[in-house]
Amino acid sequence: MLRRETDNGWILIPQYDHGLLARDVMKYWGSEGLYRPRDFEEVMFAVCEHDNGWREWDSHPRTNPENRYPADFTEMTSEEQASIWSGCFTAHGQSHPYAAGLIALHFSLFNEKNLQRSPNDTHALQSRSEIKDFVLRTLDIEFSALELVNLPEPVKSDLRIVQIGDIISLALCQGWKSFTIDNVPKNKRQDSLKMELSSSDGFNYALDPYPFTEPRIELSITGKRLAGSEFENDGELLNALKDFSVERLDFTISIA
Repeated sequence: MLRRETDNGWILIPQYDHGLLARDVMKYWGSEGLYRPRDFEEVMFAVCEHDNGWREWDSHPRTNPENRYPADFTEMTSEEQASIWSGCFTAHGQSHPYAAGLIALHFSLFNEKNLQRSPNDTHALQSRSEIKDFVLRTLDIEFSALELVNLPEPVKSDLRIVQIGDIISLALCQGWKSFTIDNVPKNKRQDSLKMELSSSDGFNYALDPYPFTEPRIELSITGKRLAGSEFENDGELLNALKDFSVERLDFTISIA
C-alpha cells in the first residue's frame, strides 16, 4: 500500500496500481541518447508486474502501531516482505522468465539492505537463497553477481529501467517535490547520467534531462480517500475503509 498525505487524511493507492502507472510512464521511455531495452515489451512487463504480489496485503491493510497510520510498504516485517516479494517474482516465472528474473533482482537489492541492518535475519537469509536459485534458473546469473555493479549487460541496464519506472511512479503517487535519479543508462552502456525530477505541487512534474519520446505525458491513478489520519488498530482502519471515497489523481510530466 502506498500512502499519500493530504490536508484531511490519506489517499491509499494499491501497489499493483502503482505498477500499472509505472508502465504507463515508461512506455514512452527512450529519447535520443538514452538506453532502450532490446526486448522492450518484456522489460515493460517487468515494470508493470513488479508489485503483483501485494494484492492480498492491500485488500486487508494494517496500521503501523508506532504512528497509527495505515502501514505503507516500508513499514513491514522482513517475514512479510519476503513472502510478498517471493509472490511478485515467482508469479510469472514460467511465462515470462526474463521479466520475472528482473523483478527478483529488483527485490534482491532491498533484501540485501535488510541484511546489512540485520545480518542474522532468518527471513532475509531465506529470501536471499530463494532469489539466488530463481535468478540462476531464469537469467543464468550466479549469486556472486547479484550486486548491481557486477551484473552483465543487458540485464544491468534493463533492471535500471525497472527501477526508474518504480521511482517515478512512487514520486507521483506520494507527491514528492524533488528527487535525483542516478545511474540512468545511456546508449553507450558504460555511460550514465543523473536525472532531476521536480514538481511545485505534487501533480505536475518536470524531468531534466527529459527521457521520453512525447513532450508531455498525461497520467492518472485512483486511490481510496480516508477520513482521518490515525487509527487505533487494524479494525478501526478496516471500518474506515468501508466508507472510503474514490479519488482520482491526475499528473503531467513534461520537459523542464
